[in-house]
Amino acid sequence: MLKWKEVETILSLNQKRLFRINTYYKVFRRFSNQNDIYCSDSDDEVVAICNNPKARKKNKKMSHKEMLNTYFESNQMRLKVKDLLPEECFSLKKNADFLYLIDPLNAKKVTSCILPYLKQDTSKIIAECTPGLGLISKDLLKNGIEAIRLYEPIPKFRDHLKHLHTLYPGKVQLFTKSLFNLSSYFYIDKMDNGNRVDQLLRGIPKISWNNAPVLTIIGSTTNTQFLRHLAKALPMQTGLVAYGRFEMFLMMKPRDYVVLTADVPLDFLSFGYMTILFNLFFDYEIIEKLPRRAFLPWESETKYMAKHKVRKIDPDKMYLVRAVWKSDLPLPVEQLMFFYHFAKQFYGSRTKVVPTLETWVPGCGEHVICPKLQHDDYYEDMGIHTEFGDLNPNQILGVFKEMYHHPSFGGSPFLGMVEAELIKSETIESKSNVISSDLEKNIVNDIEVNLNET
Repeated sequence: MLKWKEVETILSLNQKRLFRINTYYKVFRRFSNQNDIYCSDSDDEVVAICNNPKARKKNKKMSHKEMLNTYFESNQMRLKVKDLLPEECFSLKKNADFLYLIDPLNAKKVTSCILPYLKQDTSKIIAECTPGLGLISKDLLKNGIEAIRLYEPIPKFRDHLKHLHTLYPGKVQLFTKSLFNLSSYFYIDKMDNGNRVDQLLRGIPKISWNNAPVLTIIGSTTNTQFLRHLAKALPMQTGLVAYGRFEMFLMMKPRDYVVLTADVPLDFLSFGYMTILFNLFFDYEIIEKLPRRAFLPWESETKYMAKHKVRKIDPDKMYLVRAVWKSDLPLPVEQLMFFYHFAKQFYGSRTKVVPTLETWVPGCGEHVICPKLQHDDYYEDMGIHTEFGDLNPNQILGVFKEMYHHPSFGGSPFLGMVEAELIKSETIESKSNVISSDLEKNIVNDIEVNLNET
């Protein structure tokens, strides 16, 4: 047990060198009125660093390897799983391609948060993407979940996950690809007339959109690529969306959540079309905040990242977010494709609403300024100088409705633009979707592991 003055002395000597200043501040605020610091499991890393003589040496900066060792050695449960992790989890990444929850105690916390939702409807199919060691899945099966599908791309993790089949025979399906990469597989299927997406989704029943969710997806995401894929799949009624509504429990970075859920335009460079679509198409909530250190690999921070406003929000956390498609979408299906391209092409914080829309749908400016339809929320001071950045998602939806129902919409240049964008979309949209040579070599492998042969 550390006395307050001892920790204060350590801080004064090492405040420029210790790698988790934010964690210290959190602990200090919590126990500022106490003489002793009683650390829970979430704070044991702080105590371990304080007791680490290497961290207290003058002019000594801990390396990434030393910090990892300190993290694992500070908790016996974490230390036991360390040797089960593949080497790529221990590298320091600038932008990680995957994130794995490797802390058993935090995995139990996730399970306790999502289990009540899962038990409300036991008919749903449950799928975990990039389960890694299977800590969450094992807890779910232990707590009465009847079956689970695991989508794990890393061979060493798959070898470890096979033991779940032994413990719970007939309750585990193991796939070699991740649902979070569906956009890549969807593109490759187009190129060679393959059926990889269908194989990954095999066994999921197709139901009406208004029915209860048919599927629950659990997993950690490094960016919003998967959600962007879903936003595009909705108007096209392809991929997962074709099977009906589903819910997701995503462990995501705070910066992604803040950008996706902002209701009014904030001074964020990343605020864009996905903010509009996510707010309008999903019901969502944060149900828990988890320590970022519980997920591997860790990521480095560049000077640009440190200055970026969004990245300063809870940098040492991961948010456990529940997101469910709305059963009552704000637009008919036949209008979703037009709205998707409207939001993606036109939205910009400094883009003027009326002059831009007049270019693409001549004559609609009058209806935008003086709306002809009934709206629950419409921007009151609309004028020729109003910018898209002045509007919230529901007000942007109202502007789209006025444009869509204008008499000149049917023969407008806007329709030609949408057709051109649909042709362009045959190519992969972002470099995060580019097919790597490794993916090309392994894409023909069996998609589902036959666990009965292991």
